[in-house]
Amino acid sequence: MLKKKIVFLILPDVQILDLGGPLQTFYEANVYGANYQIELCSLKPNEKSEQYLQFINLKHFSEIKLNNDDMILIPGFNGSYLSKDELAKFDPAIFDWLRLANTNGATICSICNAAFVLAYAGLLDGKKCTTHWYRFEQLAKEYPNVNVMTNRLFVKDGNIYSSAGITAGIDLALSLIEDDYGPVFTAKIAKELVVYMRRDSQHSQLSTYLDYRTHLNSSIHKVQDYIINHPSHKVKLDSLAEIAGMSSRNLTRIFKKETGLTINEFTNKIRLELAKDLMNNPDLTIENIARECGFEDPRQFRRLWKLQSGVSPSDSRRLLMVSNL
Repeated sequence: MLKKKIVFLILPDVQILDLGGPLQTFYEANVYGANYQIELCSLKPNEKSEQYLQFINLKHFSEIKLNNDDMILIPGFNGSYLSKDELAKFDPAIFDWLRLANTNGATICSICNAAFVLAYAGLLDGKKCTTHWYRFEQLAKEYPNVNVMTNRLFVKDGNIYSSAGITAGIDLALSLIEDDYGPVFTAKIAKELVVYMRRDSQHSQLSTYLDYRTHLNSSIHKVQDYIINHPSHKVKLDSLAEIAGMSSRNLTRIFKKETGLTINEFTNKIRLELAKDLMNNPDLTIENIARECGFEDPRQFRRLWKLQSGVSPSDSRRLLMVSNL
């Protein structure tokens, strides 16, 4: 059995975590018995990351021949190279190489702003994709034929994947490994990487767990931490007030002032975030998920889910199954 090539294309001033996260993930998969041939290539023998690390003796991309089972991952790089004028200064053969790999059926993945490379090569025309949230508007403006998804952590369209930046590359790599080796094997890799809450493609880049926490009120942070760690608990307001060290009335007022949400609204957002993870488990019914997340009943869960996503939980699950095909 031929090893599946996992080829990382290192561009000038690569972002080190965009590269290192997925690279470590595939490396750990090999440690656990996967059959990947990991290769690094570039446009020139020596390259550096934007964080000052040096790479030497890199293969030239043209030396690597790809089969339809192989995969190219392109980590993000310095944003000053993203304009069409700057990309036009790259060796045009790199774009021919990517187009040929795509034609031959290889999987091509962009991480962070590397979506601009695929768009420039014409590989995203008429396709759905994503990039780092900071670049949504720029990508959509420069490439109007590309459907930029702003509410996805990573996107698959045909044999092309695109993902958000930084740690999202790890989530993408775990998903790709799961496609090859299944969920049980991949769970071992996630555990090795200390990734205890995996995010699938349906997750937004802007995390509910980090939203509404830009304030500096430590008492409200304690209440938020408790709600996040006990989403299914039906906690009384008096108990939360005790955690915050203030009266119930004062907590209600200050929580809304600091977060912009009522305690109930914040709790429901956390429960819906948990529900996103549980929706991936085919053994759980909608009723099971509603109970596990602490909703009053399945009706409340369905109503809040549809209010947030625009479709019912059942329809969301069907869409998720289709996207994973």
